[in-house]
Amino acid sequence: MKNFSKADKQLALAVKVSRMYYNDKLSQVEISKTLNISRPTISRLLQLALERGIVTITIHDPFSNLDTLDKQLAEKYKLKKVLIGNQVEESYEKILEEIKKRRASTFVTDASMEYKKFLEEEEQKQKRKMMIARRDE
Repeated sequence: MKNFSKADKQLALAVKVSRMYYNDKLSQVEISKTLNISRPTISRLLQLALERGIVTITIHDPFSNLDTLDKQLAEKYKLKKVLIGNQVEESYEKILEEIKKRRASTFVTDASMEYKKFLEEEEQKQKRKMMIARRDE
């Protein structure tokens, strides 16, 4: 590695550290001892590997489609409202509790939306009254 620049040597070290950390499952402390480099430097090299795209992290969230699933079900079955609760427990009572929490949250949101709509309608009425009053002047 004589002819490599300092930046290239740093990237090569970032690759090596990344392999040890992610593939070999060594801790940052273990890597630090093995390579005789400080643990904060190991952390910075791992961060560099992420920033440069040497390492990518993908999270496969099994619950990611829940936000759109309720809309899809409502559309397909012509429902006004669909609530989907995450099943975090096996017991029926716990599942009902989760659904009740979501319903309460949705109720508050619905009420807020209705109130906002009401205020907007009232504002429009006031504007119309003012326009009529100006025309009559």
